[in-house]
Amino acid sequence: MSKWRLFLLIVLTGLAADQVTKFMAVDRLTTALSRTDGALSSRVSGFYTFRHLEPWSTEPYVVWKPMWRMRYAENPGAAWGLFRDLSLTARNSIFSLTLLGAVAFILVYFRKLTREQRPAQVALSLVFAGAIRRQVARVVPGRSPRRAGVDRRHPQHGDPLPPAGTCLSLLGFGLREAG
Repeated sequence: MSKWRLFLLIVLTGLAADQVTKFMAVDRLTTALSRTDGALSSRVSGFYTFRHLEPWSTEPYVVWKPMWRMRYAENPGAAWGLFRDLSLTARNSIFSLTLLGAVAFILVYFRKLTREQRPAQVALSLVFAGAIRRQVARVVPGRSPRRAGVDRRHPQHGDPLPPAGTCLSLLGFGLREAG
């Protein structure tokens, strides 16, 4: 398989995994999709059109009582809510410019990779998928970025559980460092 086909396969699979995990978080950690007729097509439509779903969140799902409870939370900023106090236009401008720089760097670097550098191709493809997944969520009409949160140490405090796209980036960085 050519490196560009591999790149496209990993990026599209990563974006699909990110959307599926976000849908699962909304479906299982809120009651918002119960407002639809129950058909999968209606639930998917609701996932992309309903906004500000935190009031619809359910009780946290307990995975491991001492420290792992999943709850629904929305994060309008970047990592750890970075820039959340800026206007939507300013935030999107900053994110878009940063993304353009990252995309350019990744594509230029990827283009130079040889066939023998397959692990680096996989790693950069994962990083690319993770980088653009947030922008995809911003461009889809009516879509707000969503996350499930994990409560650690104390039930009233939660840290965001990264969606699949973030995990892809982290995995890509790890593979790149290991390779």
